[in-house]
Amino acid sequence: MITKKMQQIDQFFEENPIYRELFWVTVRWIILIGGCLVLAIIGGLLFETIDTRAIAEHLRATVPVLSVFPTFVLVPFIFIFDPDITRYMLAPLYAVITVVIAGGFFIRDVYELESLKQAIQYVISSLFGLNYPQITIDGGEVVLHEDEVNVLNVIGGPGFAVIQPGNAVLFRSLRRPSKAGMTRSYFMAPFEVIGQVASLDDQHGFKDKLTTLTKDGIQVTLCDVHFRFRIMPIEENGLLVDRSLENPYPYSEEALSNMAYNLSVEAKGLETWHEAVKRMVVGGITEYINSHTIDHLTAPFQNGQDPHSTLHDELFSPASAARFKNLGAELLWVDVGHIEIVSEEVDKTRLDLWAADWIGNADVARAYGDAKRQAYQELGRAEAQAEIIIGITQSLEQVEFNEDPAQNLQKMLLLRTAQVLEAMTEKKPKKTD
Repeated sequence: MITKKMQQIDQFFEENPIYRELFWVTVRWIILIGGCLVLAIIGGLLFETIDTRAIAEHLRATVPVLSVFPTFVLVPFIFIFDPDITRYMLAPLYAVITVVIAGGFFIRDVYELESLKQAIQYVISSLFGLNYPQITIDGGEVVLHEDEVNVLNVIGGPGFAVIQPGNAVLFRSLRRPSKAGMTRSYFMAPFEVIGQVASLDDQHGFKDKLTTLTKDGIQVTLCDVHFRFRIMPIEENGLLVDRSLENPYPYSEEALSNMAYNLSVEAKGLETWHEAVKRMVVGGITEYINSHTIDHLTAPFQNGQDPHSTLHDELFSPASAARFKNLGAELLWVDVGHIEIVSEEVDKTRLDLWAADWIGNADVARAYGDAKRQAYQELGRAEAQAEIIIGITQSLEQVEFNEDPAQNLQKMLLLRTAQVLEAMTEKKPKKTD
């Protein structure tokens, strides 16, 4: 039963870190005040001859309000307010002040703060809960004035993080994520730091130029790539929750965690979420260009083929969506820009190639026409020869071989020759004046 009760208390403090901090601050104040009071009482009893009991009874007799309190309750206050006894409290107070100042020097040295006052104030707020520091988060980033150093941004809690509407923050303790906060004032527990800040509005990214190679080794530049994305919304029943007046920013805490812990580390340090999403978009476009030829990208041969539309569909494919989800992002819109060929010689070579293709097609068509004309000519000659043979055959049928055969054959040949000459004369075009 006791163990279960303790677990409930720990869970309550875990969900409400400000109450845990207030509890320990109260304990520290009790120790400080109680220690000073005990030292004052011990000093008064050992080194002073003041009759505190007689003073307390005198106060009860002269002050009507104090008459309701017993004498033993008033005796400790005599030790506190008597100047001869109060001096015994100075030693522990000086000791506490010395510890606070020494802690300030230590904090300034470890975290390389320029202001000792700021370091001492941080120690005081951590020990006694006085004047907690505050930091504002807006526009997807920590708001700091020029040359401003905020201890919450450098060291961590305790303090208050004021999260403006449209922002979400993932806080982190020493070894693990702590909680996610959105659109409220969040109390940062001791040494709890800001892990990841995200704007819940739609984000815009662009890449002005992207140079890569096509499948056939042509260097091209992709210009004016623009895209929009946002943090992944929460899912309900397998569907993403749309924005509404009741829930204008239905973000997923899992997406916020992915945003913070699935980033790559480059030579210059940890990349930002925007750079990671840009890298994913640029990578998808580059992969598509690398796997296709320049003619497919700029002059597809098949009717109805649209490389830009195909590229757009691949960026929104389930596999691509899973990669973006791993970064906690949802891709909303992409404009893949236009392709420019880097080398001018490539354009000239392509024109020569296309010209050669066109010339070859023209030569084939011309050769086909010449062959067809020659075939028609040969066919005409054959038909003419056939007509002559048929005519000779018909003439031979009309010859009377009973008479002189030689004379009749001569007459027949002269007749057919005259007919052929007459036919050739009729077909010959007349000259125009």
